[in-house]
Amino acid sequence: MTDSTPITPEPEPPFVPTEPRHHAPLNIPAISIAAAVGLVLGIGGTLGVQAATTSIGALVPTPTPTTDTRLQEAYTACSSPEGMVLGDGGATITIDVKGNKDYSGAPYSAEACVLRHLGAPTSVTSHIEQTTAMDGRQTESWNGITIEWSYHPDRGPDMVVKLDKP
Repeated sequence: MTDSTPITPEPEPPFVPTEPRHHAPLNIPAISIAAAVGLVLGIGGTLGVQAATTSIGALVPTPTPTTDTRLQEAYTACSSPEGMVLGDGGATITIDVKGNKDYSGAPYSAEACVLRHLGAPTSVTSHIEQTTAMDGRQTESWNGITIEWSYHPDRGPDMVVKLDKP
C-alpha cells in the first residue's frame, strides 16, 4: 500500500534586506601627500644612484690613446693616396691593394713598404705572397702586431694591420 500523503516543501526563509555598507570618504589631501612623497623619493633615489655611479665612474681610469706609434709612422712613410686608411687612433691600418679589375687601390709597393717598416719577418711575407684566392682569410702576428688578409686576383690583396691590445 502506498501512502498518499502529499509532501510539503519546507518554507523558504523570509527575505531580510541588509543595510547598505558605508565606505569611508576619500581623503584627497592624504592621497595627494602620499603621491608627492612617492614622487620625491623616486626622483631622489634616481638622482642618488646616478651621483653614486658617476663618482664610481670617476675612479675607473679612462683608456688613453695608444702611445705605440709604429703604425702611424709606417702609414706616414708608406702612405698611398688611394687604398690606405689609418684608423682607431693610430692602432689600425687598412690596405686595399688594387686588383686586376679594381679601378683604384694602393699599389703593391705600399703594402710591402708597411710590412718592411713594421719589421715583418720573412715567414710572414712569404705566407702573404703564397696566399691564393682559395685560402680565405689569413692571420699572422709578430712583435705586438697582428695582420689579417685575403687575396683575389680581381680585387687584389686586402689587409688589416693592427696593434695587439696590451
